[in-house]
Amino acid sequence: MNKNPIIVIPGVFDSNLYFDPELTNLGWPIKSVAKVMDIARQGDLKKLEIEYTVPMYAREPVDDTKAEKPEYGANDVWKDMVEGLITAFPGREVWFYSYDFRQLSAVSMIRFAEFLNTFDGPVDIVAHSYGNNLLAAYVSRYGGDKIHRAACLAPPFEGSPEIFLVPPQSVNFPCMGELAPSPTINRIYPTRLKKSETAEALPATPTEYDEILVKFFGSGWVKADFTGIINHPGIHFGAGSNRLTTLGTTFTYTKEGLPYVSDFQVGHAGDTTVPLISASMDGKLMDKMTVFPGVGHTEFSESKAVLYWTIMQLNSNDPPMIPPSINKSAYVKILVDGSSDVHVRKPFSVMDFISPTETSTVGAESLLIGSDRNLEMLVLNPQECVIEVYSIMKRADLTITIMDYDEDEKLIAARTEKVSGRFVRLTMAKDGSIAEPFVLSIPPLLGADSPIRLPGHSDDAAKQDTVTEKDAGDSTDTKK
Repeated sequence: MNKNPIIVIPGVFDSNLYFDPELTNLGWPIKSVAKVMDIARQGDLKKLEIEYTVPMYAREPVDDTKAEKPEYGANDVWKDMVEGLITAFPGREVWFYSYDFRQLSAVSMIRFAEFLNTFDGPVDIVAHSYGNNLLAAYVSRYGGDKIHRAACLAPPFEGSPEIFLVPPQSVNFPCMGELAPSPTINRIYPTRLKKSETAEALPATPTEYDEILVKFFGSGWVKADFTGIINHPGIHFGAGSNRLTTLGTTFTYTKEGLPYVSDFQVGHAGDTTVPLISASMDGKLMDKMTVFPGVGHTEFSESKAVLYWTIMQLNSNDPPMIPPSINKSAYVKILVDGSSDVHVRKPFSVMDFISPTETSTVGAESLLIGSDRNLEMLVLNPQECVIEVYSIMKRADLTITIMDYDEDEKLIAARTEKVSGRFVRLTMAKDGSIAEPFVLSIPPLLGADSPIRLPGHSDDAAKQDTVTEKDAGDSTDTKK
């Protein structure tokens, strides 16, 4: 057995999980996260509890330097990092460690400890996201003698507000409680609470926040202790910043007394998913942390800068230290009321006729909030782009609220528009301003109302004008 292997521990959703121990029925397939979001959009959140039941099974650790079929996890997101490590360290084993990411780190670390005991000496670790919780739980329980060096990327040690988008008390996802925003985050970015839909949002007291945690994660909710990892001399940490990130949460109580996410507070002190205060364990790790400005949470496995930093760390060289900096800038938050898909694209141009329009990845991801996940929230930095809203359900209108925030992350302007139709296109200018929308009514494909003339359909249907807003043609010309 190799005496100095490298072990890659991915985060949530990045291990393939199977319904059967023979590993023939894949439970978390490619695009698994998108599948979960589709379930949420359909309002069938309980399906998560029915379809993805305990137990599920993970593949045994794979040495990708020898495997006939290497393992890169779900969606192959770790391919670049794993192959980069193999190239940088010829002669060393590089293992991909899959595990049931739904379980608490205190549970997952037992199997992990058994795996580490198969090696004669210490190992090197590359961990991402929740994989860091697994490593920290192991070190806190068993000590750090088996760990030589470790590169901990985007650790969520103090949790993330986005975790509240998971259905409350999800019995098949106990790790969600471990990823809940800690009281530390609540102190820095206070949770706001509305006793009813019409009530004012007020900062939640510590007792009220504890009550919310219990309602979401059950009476057994406790914050895991990861402090054992702080003083290990061979472990360094990497975090992202200057990306629009959910930092605080606003909850509204239903008539039944159950809280739901009705809004998120957003800022640039994070990596799109994990606030910097969470990754740094409330600043306790800052003297051992490198901050990668502009690197998003899911981009750590693909970033060349992160790969080079990781290689230096595992080479026992002191990696370059980039001090934390938070460069705030203005941003725009858009709320779409109704069951819809929202896409952000570059402005239309002649190139669109040559190659497919490229989807933008800037800003925070689109998040589903509201009592029935009826609001889609999108947050963007000022940029030239086109925001397309497609109504999933056939409805009379969509309500779109556009909120402008300044460099200090304070709301400076807001407007709400109701528009009729199935398709809305908004255009954002470089300064972040959004022009008045125009609406295109998209008829059912090849249906009786289709503008496409089909045999047996009337000429009236073929002549139907699909533009429903006045002067939409002029708007089209000026907005392209």
